[in-house]
Amino acid sequence: HAMADNADSVITVSYAMKEDLIKHGWPPSKISVVWNGVDPERYDPRKCKKDAVQAIREKYNIPLDWNMLLFVGRLTWVKSVRNLLQAMPSVLREYPNTKLVILGKGDEQTDIVETSDRLGIKDKIVYRFDFIPEAERILHYAASDVCVFPSVYEPFGIVSLEAMAM
Repeated sequence: HAMADNADSVITVSYAMKEDLIKHGWPPSKISVVWNGVDPERYDPRKCKKDAVQAIREKYNIPLDWNMLLFVGRLTWVKSVRNLLQAMPSVLREYPNTKLVILGKGDEQTDIVETSDRLGIKDKIVYRFDFIPEAERILHYAASDVCVFPSVYEPFGIVSLEAMAM
């Protein structure tokens, strides 16, 4: 609790996170809630060039009449990409013309590849184990039909806001 004692103020992104810190002994009087946000001028699908958006789908070999699911984030257990992969066979039974694009880096990369191989869905999964710059991320949101963030613990992720704005 040395950090809490030495800090003049602590900023968190939700009241749930504030309550969590209080439960762990942080002084409530020092904690302020400031919500995450994104710039709606930047995250505006109308500002994306159609050919640039189409190029994203073409890059991953996703036809226009297919569903593009998108996950963006750190590839750690808390983000629960493994659960998303385990749900994909059910999704694909109902919506066979679907591809899931996974963008991010993290310690679960090998497990993600092995899980999709084991489930027999690797031809419906695209991995880009990389940090994606903002401008390219915006095009990915614009190209996708559904963004999926199955986190088991998330104060309130920026990628959720980015996706909703798009």
